[in-house]
Amino acid sequence: MHVLFKSLLLCATTIAARSAGAAAIESSNADDDVISELTNWVKSAPDAFLSDNIAIRRFDDNDPESPRGVFATEDIAADEPLFSIPWDIVMKPEPVVLLKNDGSGGGNSAETMDGTGKCQMILTLYDEMIKPDATPFVKSMKPQKQRHRAIPTLWSHSGKKYLSRIVYNSLLPTREDIYNHEHDLFWDECSEHLGLPVWEEFAEGNMENAEYKYDYETLIDAWFMQATRADVDILVPYYSMINHSNGRRHNTVETSVVGKHISAKASRKIAKGEQIYISYSHCERCSLRGDGYSTGDIFLDYGFVEEYPRTFFFDWDSSLRLFFQVDRTETTGALDATFLAPLDQKAMTFMTSELQYLMRLKVMLSDAESSSSSNDDYHMDALPPHEKAASDELHDAYITAFVVALQSAENATLTNDVWHRGSHWYASDWEEWMAGEQEDEWDYDYHYDEYDFDAEYDISRPSHYGLDSEL
Repeated sequence: MHVLFKSLLLCATTIAARSAGAAAIESSNADDDVISELTNWVKSAPDAFLSDNIAIRRFDDNDPESPRGVFATEDIAADEPLFSIPWDIVMKPEPVVLLKNDGSGGGNSAETMDGTGKCQMILTLYDEMIKPDATPFVKSMKPQKQRHRAIPTLWSHSGKKYLSRIVYNSLLPTREDIYNHEHDLFWDECSEHLGLPVWEEFAEGNMENAEYKYDYETLIDAWFMQATRADVDILVPYYSMINHSNGRRHNTVETSVVGKHISAKASRKIAKGEQIYISYSHCERCSLRGDGYSTGDIFLDYGFVEEYPRTFFFDWDSSLRLFFQVDRTETTGALDATFLAPLDQKAMTFMTSELQYLMRLKVMLSDAESSSSSNDDYHMDALPPHEKAASDELHDAYITAFVVALQSAENATLTNDVWHRGSHWYASDWEEWMAGEQEDEWDYDYHYDEYDFDAEYDISRPSHYGLDSEL
């Protein structure tokens, strides 16, 4: 078994070697002069501070398609301030004035709503985007609207189907989100709240009876920017250009005072040329994401596979509890898995079955790509390259994760302790919770033996995995 895992790890590592991780694709049409304008605009704001030792640039200066990030231009000492963005230039969900047709034939009436929540933030951003004299901050975000719609929800039907074959109904935390259209995510959440027209009227272009008029593409671009770059429900100049990473690469600590400034300092020494990182999952204002916010969640929400460390989280009622992290060791750089909750036999069965499926699917997809007769089944001909590349990277990430986790668990003691931890079994401070007043809120025991897990995950049943042909 050890030899099998070593060979699989070598295969998975080779497969994943081409995966660079990182951020969404940016358009080559972006004007880099806008970044200089943004930097000068931030520095000129009252009470603003922006270190001279950091700058926004592309990952590869010779590649105009390369993503942007914030990099250290000189060595930065630990605790050295990096930036302080005054609240006055932070884009907030301002009170929105809606022009509503009251049906009386007397024209439109105005209705003002308080500026709270991301729906108002989207409309505030939309209003700024259509202004001819937009701020440098909005100008710096405009090129992002042509980033090939990185979020899987905005992918083509072919891209969504290709991805669904990889994740089917188990790997991504909310697989159904893949097949939601942008109007499902935006209109269902915001239309009634903001008084937007019903989707059918909007999509069909029948605006005569609609209460409000918006340009669809611009509104969806505003939603996309809010979804991928907002800090909860605000957009922060310069700060929103900083990319995500956890673990040793993460090098900032926030020192913000909400209502006054958004600020950060170096959490450690940062070498010249090193990228500046914040965390999309472990930060003061994203605490609702909690311990279970995984690599799969980040892929769904932002459209990229994060660099190591990568977290994998599965919580299926009474059938599966699995939580582990894969990272490179500091001394050798080898991959290793750490289990963040007790491991049981169900988790081992799950990982083994998933790995077998993903490895076989890898071969099937490769065969389909090289065989024109199979292309129709897998929609290869209509599959946008960036959507295939992102899906393949996620595929490789799961293969590598399960290989490393199974290898790390070879000598692990399997117990049922995870099923006696209650509904927040994955919390990093679980023991503190259990010892505190919150103890009464926990439902300790699950009757896990009542679920026929092995029958549900029988690798000999291809139909379970959504395959059109036998494995």
